[in-house]
Amino acid sequence: MPKHTQEPWTMAKRGAHWMIRSGRFLVAHVLSRDEDARLIAAAPDLLDELKHLVALIGRLPENAWGDVQGFDVNHAFSRASKLLASLEGQ
Repeated sequence: MPKHTQEPWTMAKRGAHWMIRSGRFLVAHVLSRDEDARLIAAAPDLLDELKHLVALIGRLPENAWGDVQGFDVNHAFSRASKLLASLEGQ
C-alpha cells in the first residue's frame, strides 16, 4: 500500500512560492526553483514507475542481464533496487 496520498499531486504558484497539493491537502510549500516544485509534484508517479521498472527488469531472463546496446542491465537493476528500498524505508 502506498504511503503517499492517492490523488494526483498538483502544483500552483503563489507569488514566488509553489504549493504542492494532493486533493485538498497541502503536501509541500516550496520556496525554491520551479524545477524543484515539478520534481516534488511528480514524486508519486516517479516512485510508481520505478517500482514497475524494477519489477520488469526482475522478470527478464538471466541471459538478458548483460550489456544491452551499451546499457548494463545488471548495474541499472542493482541501483534502481537500492533506490527503491531506500525510498520505501528499507
